[in-house]
Amino acid sequence: MVRHSPFAAGLLLTLGLASASSAWARDEPTVEFFAGGGYGFGGGSEEGAPSLPTFDLGAGLWLSKHWGLSFSYTGGPSEDRFPVRGESGDRVFIGRRDLQLWRITVRRRQMLPGDAEFLLGLGIAWGDFEEIVIGLPPLPQDVGFDQAFNALSFELLLGKRISKHWWIRGGAIFDVNTESNLVQPVGMLVLAF
Repeated sequence: MVRHSPFAAGLLLTLGLASASSAWARDEPTVEFFAGGGYGFGGGSEEGAPSLPTFDLGAGLWLSKHWGLSFSYTGGPSEDRFPVRGESGDRVFIGRRDLQLWRITVRRRQMLPGDAEFLLGLGIAWGDFEEIVIGLPPLPQDVGFDQAFNALSFELLLGKRISKHWWIRGGAIFDVNTESNLVQPVGMLVLAF
């Protein structure tokens, strides 16, 4: 429950700010909820993020026609096994799993012809993933170590309105720090009010 509290706090903040004034975004939707998925391509120099299928959930608030905030969660509940196992003394590293990542981004939106939009986002990301380790005796056979993942987050998205309240978006999210990175092509469905 504690792991999901940043996302819940962001969602409550979004709803609270939106209810305070629905006139911020003028003729454009003020609040949006989105869900989608993609594939996270992980890497890095040391403790690289896992490469695995991902899903995304989030909420956004447009403070003006062009500027907004986004709060999102990315989950990758599967495993990324290494092609070659890495041995280190009393344990064998065989892969990574269970990516959990939260993001807060500031977004800049430019409306395009044909009910389309171009979004650029910049923010922070934090979360973790687990190293899959097999312990050699006397350690337990299945040992997992959580690896923190804190990064700068960049979003590059294109959207298209498909009805009064529904949009589709696609693009890429880049989460980078000095040791790990995650590049995630995404597609999402957006409900906007």
